[in-house]
Amino acid sequence: QISADAIFGGSSTTTIPAAATLRLAGHTQIYSSATFTGGGTLRNAQAGNMNLYNGASLDPIGIANDGLFYVSLFPGVASVGRFENPANGTWSVNVGGEAAGSEHDLLIVSDGPATLAGHLNVHHYDLGYPAFRPEIGDEYTILTALDGVAHDALDGFLAPLPGRDWFILDPFFAEIASDFLNELAKGTAVNAGPVSGPTAKGIIS
Repeated sequence: QISADAIFGGSSTTTIPAAATLRLAGHTQIYSSATFTGGGTLRNAQAGNMNLYNGASLDPIGIANDGLFYVSLFPGVASVGRFENPANGTWSVNVGGEAAGSEHDLLIVSDGPATLAGHLNVHHYDLGYPAFRPEIGDEYTILTALDGVAHDALDGFLAPLPGRDWFILDPFFAEIASDFLNELAKGTAVNAGPVSGPTAKGIIS
């Protein structure tokens, strides 16, 4: 475990064996220049704050988030081997336009599954003039996973928009009951049971 703040960057190479976990309990910054090998797991502790800068690639390392996790301070794209956001984790996402990686965040899970619970924190990010104003029915893919996405009791703390709400959409379960979606839009935890699909999306209702 590393209890202090940690920076992975420069020409650094970090090896975490496949059965091992490196626990990080401070403010962790991971830059695109850092290299990871070994197939193990980086675990962001409950008191931790983990930032993957735009272009960071942790393949084949997995991320398990018990604290606050986000991709860059601005809209960006990063990749990990696996991703787990348990019940006590918060995943923060910037949405400021239609283009993945430059106008809204995209997390690519390239070597395994993504398992989502806990909290999804969506920020309405304004890139400038003209002001970003999502329209009803707009969709933003914020995560793709090679082995699919499973989620259970994922709730949203979603940035308010005048006259609009967000809800979380799984493409295989778009027909899910409207009252369930309304509860998600309010940020209420609703246990839908585990489901799976290739992406996790957000949609404006």
